[in-house]
Parts: sequence; C-alpha cells; structure tokens
Amino acid sequence: MAPARRKMRNTASCAVLAVILGVTCRQTTFTTTSQRSKLLVVLDLDETLLHASLCKDESMSWLPPRFWQPKIDFEATGKGLVVDLGEEVPLFVSLRPGALNFVSWLKSREDIDLAVYTAGTEPYAKQTLKKLGLEGCPALFREECVPFGLPITKDLRKLREDLTRVVLVDNSAKSFWLQPENGLLVCDWDGTNASDQELDRVKDNLLQLLDMDDVRPALRRKPPDAPGDAVDLRLVIIAVALGCWLVSQSQ
Repeated sequence: MAPARRKMRNTASCAVLAVILGVTCRQTTFTTTSQRSKLLVVLDLDETLLHASLCKDESMSWLPPRFWQPKIDFEATGKGLVVDLGEEVPLFVSLRPGALNFVSWLKSREDIDLAVYTAGTEPYAKQTLKKLGLEGCPALFREECVPFGLPITKDLRKLREDLTRVVLVDNSAKSFWLQPENGLLVCDWDGTNASDQELDRVKDNLLQLLDMDDVRPALRRKPPDAPGDAVDLRLVIIAVALGCWLVSQSQ
C-alpha cells in the first residue's frame, strides 16, 4: 500500500474512533495523569506545636514545665479549657520555635492538605488554632479521640478513609496505636528550649514523603534521627487484655 494511502486510511480510522468515543485523536494518546491525592498532614497541638502552663509568675519557676515556663506568647481564657474542669482557668501558651513558619510553609504547598487532631478541649484548641494561623482547617478535638483502655488515641479515618497519603505529626506514641504506620513522632516541646529545631526535621521528613504514592512503608522504617521507639500494637492489646483479666479476677 502506498504511504499516502496508508496515511489517509489511518486518518480516517482515527476520525471514526473520535466519533465513537466522543474525543479527538489528540486526546487518545497514551499519556497518564497522576490521580494521586494530596498529602494530608495532620497536626497535633500540645507539646508538638505549643505548650500550655498554668502559671506565669516567675516566682513559680521552680515548678515543672506543666505549671510554669519562661516564655509566654499568649493567654487562653474562658471556661472549659482544662479537661474535666468547667471553671474558668486561664492557660499560658508558648509556641514552639519555628511553629508559625512551619504552618505557613504547609499552607503554601499546593500538594499538601492540612488538618488538626488534638486531645485538647475545643474551647482551648480553637484559640490556639487562631494564633497559629490554622483557622479554617479541618479540626478534631478531644471528643473525637478514641478511648483505648485508660489512655486515648486517634483515628485518622475520621479525616480520610484512604490512609496511603496521610501522616500524623504528634509527640505522643499513643496517638498512633490505631494506625501505627501513619505516625511521625516528634520530641516533646515543654516550653523551655529556645533553640529547639525539631520542626525543621519534620519539614525535611515531609518533603521526602511528598512524592510517594504510599507513605506508610517510609514511616514504618523510622529514620535514624527520629526520636522515640515504635509502638507495637500487639503489645498494647495484650496489656489491655491482661488488665481486664486482672480486674475480673479481683472481683
């Protein structure tokens, strides 16, 4: 067959396919478009991005950080700030070094979705969200945490069903008990270390996760410089079961 006739036949075939499929020949090329979802970064608040204490008087500096810290960025006021305490008790809050820049960077990324999941009370957490520039982000508070024996943990499926591209940034290993492969553990911030650079490490880790279709294998392999030890969910279940058995034997 002559090249010109073959080309005409190919063109005609392409036109017929375009009519049948309702698309142009240019649109039927074998190019693929990634349907990968944005990386959902879920932020804890207390001891991760900030720290709250009960006193600001320097005469109380001998107390543990829970009660006093050297630097105060703002005061949270109102009722219901402290768990199981309905009275109006103010909390004095310091932001972790680099917290505002870290949040600003996360918000600037078009490939990142942001959410907050905290064990703090809603009246307290909403004031901290405003100070951090996280107003408007999806947020879950203490009521959405999951009782797991005596402590509580967090269920990321309340934010997204598909967990392949979800990472929880949290200082508490207990928060990862239900989804241990989605946790990025950070060092506690207690309001005392002015040279803390932990959020720079977190940013570097998140940058490594951005191009992964599934972040869980990478988070499962804890980086050498990551703090803390991995939590084995099986051990937690055994411990809870043993506790229940001991209670039943004592009755």
